[in-house]
Amino acid sequence: MTHPHPVYSFATMRINRLFLFGPLATTMLLASPPGVIGEPAPRLEPGETITIPFPEMPPTFAERPDPKGIPAMMTVFLPRNYDRERKHPLLIFLGGGGGGRGQNPVVARKLTEEMDFVCVDLPLFKEKLDPPVPGNGTSRLILQANDCRFMWSFHKIMLAKLEATVPNLDPAHRVLGGFSNGAHATAGLIDQSDGEVARRFSAFFFGEGGGRLEHYEWLKAKPFLMLYGSTQSGKRAKEIYEAAVAAGAKATLHEMKGVGHAFPESQYPVVRAWLRGEPLPASVVAASATAEERKAPEQTKTGRVKKVDLDRKQLTLLVAREMVFTVTDNTAITQAGEPMRLADIKVNDTVRVEYIKDGDTRTARRIEVQNVSPAAAPGNSQISVRVGAQTRT
Repeated sequence: MTHPHPVYSFATMRINRLFLFGPLATTMLLASPPGVIGEPAPRLEPGETITIPFPEMPPTFAERPDPKGIPAMMTVFLPRNYDRERKHPLLIFLGGGGGGRGQNPVVARKLTEEMDFVCVDLPLFKEKLDPPVPGNGTSRLILQANDCRFMWSFHKIMLAKLEATVPNLDPAHRVLGGFSNGAHATAGLIDQSDGEVARRFSAFFFGEGGGRLEHYEWLKAKPFLMLYGSTQSGKRAKEIYEAAVAAGAKATLHEMKGVGHAFPESQYPVVRAWLRGEPLPASVVAASATAEERKAPEQTKTGRVKKVDLDRKQLTLLVAREMVFTVTDNTAITQAGEPMRLADIKVNDTVRVEYIKDGDTRTARRIEVQNVSPAAAPGNSQISVRVGAQTRT
């Protein structure tokens, strides 16, 4: 953990048990759009969840590869200590892959323990999704500059509606961040909004992404957190951190040891402490150790593949019930001793997964493809099927 500022320059005021960001640049949101006549005002009560649809907007990024007929929406969660008489900080977390559909700010709620921060789930938007062809499996999904310009035109409408719906957001304490494609989106929104996102938000964090950021000068005097877990992203994460420091940001760099390209709940206390301006708790240091260092017991499940999600790097198995496993860069995938990729696993294959469970997250350490579905190999082809200790071709 690199922490160049032993004491954050945050405000000394305390709201319940939470230290908030200090008096940074005031954030101004757009004026509220006209309300719909007869539209009931949402209840602003502690613990309330408010979902606001935007049916006039184009399909979200999550809808493009997997249409479910779900329109664009924004969901707002009011903290359990919400008080209409005081200002509340804001936290927006943008998810990886397709970014979800804006239905529930689950990660933001866990990061804040549902206290103090108004938590918001915004969907991602992509201007155009190219069809899959050999060689573009990942690149076609990564958000580019034009996608972020396109996305900002919708996000600023959603933020205006947010401001009208929850009028007591603290203009000086608003945090935007994300993981993987959500981090790319955060960086792209900073770059592609003519500085408006930097003026609206007081702090930012990137997890395993955001490497295309260009306008580091807009991070000046703002708290900035850079998280990385995979070996491949470590070098770039350090470059981002150093550029942010050079630009005058109050930057923090944290290595999520042993997690690969993932953001497990064991790492949430890092962000939580950063949000609060508190020292990193000793328990997080232990949670950041590798699986071998922690000697976490591995578990094993064998089942039939229901879904392979290359965007989120997840594998869903049907065992006694559905179980979702996160696949990292360190996951070993084999069939009859030969290496494979996640993309080689097909629906209905039988696989054996050795994994480590951390909270609600199951991280696969090894995946062995034991029985390939006949549907995955039509025509004249050769497959190996392993039954017990025997392998037949």
